[in-house]
Amino acid sequence: MPRWLGRPESSTDDETGGACEKKPTLHDVAAKAGVSYATAVRVLNRRARVSTKSVEKVRAAVAELGYVRNV
Repeated sequence: MPRWLGRPESSTDDETGGACEKKPTLHDVAAKAGVSYATAVRVLNRRARVSTKSVEKVRAAVAELGYVRNV
């Protein structure tokens, strides 16, 4: 069946027809680290007092997921 008769083309499809991998979000980082979204923001912005344990968990999640800020 021609592709145009099936599902519509998605912007997430790559040249091979497979789905592209989604970039990790800050919500993903927070979930992986087991902290709130607000805590993850505070760690990355270095603006508020956050426990050393939370900082370590967020930084580990950032490294593991390959999170890059969109600045």
